[in-house]
Amino acid sequence: MRIPENFLYYLSMHESCTEPQLCRAEKLTTEDVELSPDPEAVVIRKMVCSVLAEIYRMRAFVRLKPLDDRVLYGYLKPRHKTGGDICRFFARRSPFTIIVLGNSLESWISLCAGGRMLQGNSGSLEHALEEISCLLGRVEKDRDLEEVWKVYYSSQYSPERRNIKAFHRRMPRDVLNRVDLEREQNVNGLTLSDFFDSD
Repeated sequence: MRIPENFLYYLSMHESCTEPQLCRAEKLTTEDVELSPDPEAVVIRKMVCSVLAEIYRMRAFVRLKPLDDRVLYGYLKPRHKTGGDICRFFARRSPFTIIVLGNSLESWISLCAGGRMLQGNSGSLEHALEEISCLLGRVEKDRDLEEVWKVYYSSQYSPERRNIKAFHRRMPRDVLNRVDLEREQNVNGLTLSDFFDSD
């Protein structure tokens, strides 16, 4: 089945989901949404699939950059209300690291620590990063380049992403723009240690 058991959670994130529609969907089972030819069930199925597809793409292709060793941030401009879910995903993947995702209008902040998830929303991404920098008492200083690279590389590297042709087949151009993905193509599969070892 393509439709998850908690389809109401995903339906509620759709950009055009209304309260009456959500109330009617509560009366449906997962099987109804998945298999029913009823026009309302078909619309709900399409809405849930649209949200799931956006979450999948954003999780796979948002690029995080280090603000410092405790904060990773990235550009995200979702069409649906998926920003909080995507931010929590990255926070679970990088425990004890503050994750900030956003754009010029809104941002989402998450921290997974000690089995608890802390989260919040803020204004623009730039404003959120300034607030976090002030709260952490960030002081500019010279940093070890290798340490910066490890933070960045661990947030980016995934050996499953080496198939460039599949990447371009599955990623529409508008999605690439929504995650502000620059052309990062590791065609040869090189890592930082490969450069140091070649000396």
